[in-house]
Amino acid sequence: LAKKDDGWQTELSHNGKQLSGGEKQLVTLARMMLHPKPVAILDEPTANLDTGTIEIILPQIMKLAETRLVIVASHEKLFDTVADAIVNLNWGEQMSK
Repeated sequence: LAKKDDGWQTELSHNGKQLSGGEKQLVTLARMMLHPKPVAILDEPTANLDTGTIEIILPQIMKLAETRLVIVASHEKLFDTVADAIVNLNWGEQMSK
């Protein structure tokens, strides 16, 4: 939001129509960190993000996982290196654990 004309004072429309896909994801992650819940389910949290942003976001997701359950659904192999457990699914069937 800091890059928008009104910066942090930017008012978002319903569903954040003026934001890109990556910007929407970042706003959602920020909200999740500001208003924590016991469980966080992240569906492709790094999709639409550039490599530099992923390098910033991944440590924040890992920090989040220190205090609550974080479930990540992703094709991104990057999460394989930091996950406590990995379950591979194929059309709802568990392929490996």
